[in-house]
Amino acid sequence: MTPHKAYFRTTWLCLILGSCAQFDRAPDIHVDLPSSFDAAFKDESETRASADSWNGCKDEQLDVIIKDISAQNLSIEQARYRVIAARISASSADYLPSLKLDSDIQYSRRLQGQPLTGGSGLPVASAEDATGYYNARLDASWELPLFGQINAAQQADQSQRVFAEADLDVVRASVFAEAVVAYSELRYAQAAIEATTLKRDAYIKLVDLQQALFNAGLTSEVESNRAHQALLAASTDLTNLNADSQKALSQLSSLLGETSPRPEWRKVAAIPTCTIEGLADTPADVVRNRPDIRRAEARVQLAAAERDIATADLYPSLRLSGTISQLGNLVGNALPGSGMQLTGVPTLSIPLFDFGARTSRANREMSEMNEAAAAYRDAIVNAIRETEQALADYHAAMTRLKNRDEIALLARREFAIAQAKAQQGLTSQLELQEAIIMNADALLQLADARAQTLSR
Repeated sequence: MTPHKAYFRTTWLCLILGSCAQFDRAPDIHVDLPSSFDAAFKDESETRASADSWNGCKDEQLDVIIKDISAQNLSIEQARYRVIAARISASSADYLPSLKLDSDIQYSRRLQGQPLTGGSGLPVASAEDATGYYNARLDASWELPLFGQINAAQQADQSQRVFAEADLDVVRASVFAEAVVAYSELRYAQAAIEATTLKRDAYIKLVDLQQALFNAGLTSEVESNRAHQALLAASTDLTNLNADSQKALSQLSSLLGETSPRPEWRKVAAIPTCTIEGLADTPADVVRNRPDIRRAEARVQLAAAERDIATADLYPSLRLSGTISQLGNLVGNALPGSGMQLTGVPTLSIPLFDFGARTSRANREMSEMNEAAAAYRDAIVNAIRETEQALADYHAAMTRLKNRDEIALLARREFAIAQAKAQQGLTSQLELQEAIIMNADALLQLADARAQTLSR
């Protein structure tokens, strides 16, 4: 066997050994979707879910808050910068040719004595007191992407951009929803404070009336104690509602990136009620439009690209390098020979044995891709579940609002009748205060029902 044949056979064997590895199959990301939602409802004017669904609340202050949050919220701002960073990321450039220009200048002067020159290190006389030269080099190198590295790197860059953009949409939707809920809770707390104040004032009068009846021997001490307990409970509720109002104000300020609430928020306003005329979205539309699913899908694609890059590292690599250099003197005698040189070096790197490090990395990337695929399927399942629950909750909230609106109307009528009778002397003050309390309770329930159409 000639030396050349032995060399090529050895190289071929190394190529085979360097690529020996076994991996799992690509993961399954298929999820069976229902054709429609069980809790879906239709109307004459069907609409589709969108990122600006809060516009259905028709609340000018809420519109201003959402608009300002979009421009000022710090979480959204951080997500925007992540998008910018992802868009300028270019890992595929690692597999493209690179050029580098280096230059250096050296100058030396003998002050006294004889300089040490030559390979032996012995002093050699030199007629030159000063020497100097320059060296300019243009280096070029390129690792050839023989096993699809550049395509995988480009896919990784694209997936990172899609992931960051979907993450921005997720953050924006989450912050907007948090703002709508906080605004609803603020308006509920304000409405509840007004109703609870009516209850407390009525209980104050009721306690006085019960105490007067007890002193006159017309009622038992139990009735007086019950009225006093109800007064203490109403006062406690009022304190808690004021705290809830302050929390909602602070939450809105935080979402806007501000440190103090805006004055217009403290003015009492109606609780917004967002209505949906009709929902035409199908489960397939939800999967297609939800940003958290798009983010999960981009993560799968990113993990697949990183798996491909890790797999390519198992195979031999070929790097082409070259240098063009120019060498010349600045001071002293001219250098002998040509001052320009051209050098080319091909380098073949064959991975043979590294205690399984490369194979372990490739298998780890495969496991992370399988985990990302499972997370993608889980995101779809959760999206369908959340949509079903949201539709069911919305139906229940609207039914509850309708019923409590009727209850509040009946309570107002009863209070008006009791007030008219009290003015005519046909009923006692005790019954009037009880009617005021019942009306306040109905207002509280109505305010809670309105708030639940947004917060639950």
